[in-house]
Amino acid sequence: MADQQNKPMQYFLQSVLLNGVEMPRSWITSVIYIEKTSLTSPLLVLETHDPAGKLVDEMGARYGAELVAELGDPTGQRGAYTETFFVTSAPASGDVVRIIAVSADLKRLKTPSARVRLYADRQPGDVMAEFAGKMTIEADAFRKAMTYHLNMGEKPSGVLRQIAEDHGALVWCARGKFCMKDMAKLIGTKAAFVYEANNPQAEYTISKLSNINQDAAATSSRDYQYVGYSMTEGYVAVGDKTKPVKYISDADVATLTNMARVIVPKLDIEVSGNADVTAGMIIGVQIHRYDAENQVDETLPKNFIAVAVIHHEDRIGYTTRMILGVPNQ
Repeated sequence: MADQQNKPMQYFLQSVLLNGVEMPRSWITSVIYIEKTSLTSPLLVLETHDPAGKLVDEMGARYGAELVAELGDPTGQRGAYTETFFVTSAPASGDVVRIIAVSADLKRLKTPSARVRLYADRQPGDVMAEFAGKMTIEADAFRKAMTYHLNMGEKPSGVLRQIAEDHGALVWCARGKFCMKDMAKLIGTKAAFVYEANNPQAEYTISKLSNINQDAAATSSRDYQYVGYSMTEGYVAVGDKTKPVKYISDADVATLTNMARVIVPKLDIEVSGNADVTAGMIIGVQIHRYDAENQVDETLPKNFIAVAVIHHEDRIGYTTRMILGVPNQ
């Protein structure tokens, strides 16, 4: 990346190379960087001011271009990292070019397989290793190894999503890491940051907060009685018997139970920009009340999983927005 020694430090996006050529940082007016605990991110959106048309004509800002971004805080107070992106579009409107790019790692996971692959009695981490590239794998060890097929023309992300569902886990990639984490174990880990509302003395404060209140919508896709057939035990069912039945090929009780697990988003918060906040991180939340006898809101869980993290930087400031959720069981 370009030497930052004699350049002014930015809030979040430090520098960009487009097809190996450094883009002047002053051209970039707005940055949105998105991470989620699913194989739909990371995403990068840059709003650029290009009155001379050099981005498209000379630097090749179009589908298929390679974009390398240095993100974070290089001063040492926060972490800094480099991510390679694949440009999916760069529409222009007047002298404004909007560059939309996906992580090169995500692009690889979304590329249909050129051959058939069979994974017999494999742990999730073993399957992930075939598609990790240079990413570091962080996968939990699960109780049961399982068998999966990746047919020609299918996307690896689809098989990985199915593996995660079968194990009650989340799968995502971000910042050079390829993760598959058991939801129940993940929510039980220590919070990386504790954000507080209505407490000006807090180390980390919440600027905006709203309750999502969409529990039914979040769980509706898994609201079934799951049934599998065993050659020795016959039909095995898990869940409320009043619910519609959904048949799956595995009669293992743990797998049937995992099929109903999902993350329920609870809070949408906005905080001062924190480059260290990433998807899958455990975030503690304390909401203080203006009531001497009941000072802390205890109706919500103390810890949440950051299921989506949006870093937004413009010429005025830098904010981080988080969608926080908890497992439904």
